Amino acid sequence: LAVTTSKMPKLIDQLIPARFLLTIGHFIALMMVIYTREENIYSSYGDSNPSSAEMDGDMRTMNDAIIVGAVCLGADMWGLLQSSLFMNKVNILQIIMHFMGGVAVSTFIQNQWPYQYIWVLVALFNVPTALIEVGIMLAVNCFGIVII
Repeated sequence: LAVTTSKMPKLIDQLIPARFLLTIGHFIALMMVIYTREENIYSSYGDSNPSSAEMDGDMRTMNDAIIVGAVCLGADMWGLLQSSLFMNKVNILQIIMHFMGGVAVSTFIQNQWPYQYIWVLVALFNVPTALIEVGIMLAVNCFGIVII
């Protein structure tokens, strides 16, 4: 009798692809907000319509949030490819945060939440992950700290 080994990949072997896919999915969801900005702005005014000046200011606010979120996701991708690739605890945290962030942003789009909520989503799901990645990059590259 031949001994068969399981051909199932270990969970630990799936962390890096899962992190990559969820980060890209979160990024795509955030970029889709560009196409629903007007609906989100109108939903924040209820039955009244915003003036053109209010619309411009609100559009600028949403654009700023999208840019901050995209920069944070860029830092996450840079960290994935540069410094935190084999840090399992960081990968698990990133997977959880980007899954929740992608779902929350998709819900923001689908349910046409008021535009102000995009800043809450960016602050909860983009900024913390980017700060972790920047901290790891600084620790590894500037201070020479070996983190495993």
